[in-house]
Amino acid sequence: MVQNINVNLAIPIPDDMIVIKKTEFEELKQNEIKGQWVGMPDFVKHTGRSDVWLKAHVLNNINLRDRLDIENGGWVFYPRKGDKWLFKLSGLKDFVENEFSNYVGGSK
Repeated sequence: MVQNINVNLAIPIPDDMIVIKKTEFEELKQNEIKGQWVGMPDFVKHTGRSDVWLKAHVLNNINLRDRLDIENGGWVFYPRKGDKWLFKLSGLKDFVENEFSNYVGGSK
């Protein structure tokens, strides 16, 4: 026979905090970076690899370039003469979280 104990417990929540559903929290975090663009220093910071390494192993990787290019719906703006690298932050974070480990190797 299963026994149950019912408890009514009040837990005070400080005025500077709120309780929300985890799904709402994740949505808020995604919206925070939506539409933001960052440069190469941020890509370096998020990966721990040098810009030279990132260009050689990720950005100019023949198997990735078309998919990453913003002109094909990706998250990377490939610079033209005089331009700088730009990355859509949401795509960069998604790539680092889900795919970057596939390309890690070699020297930093």
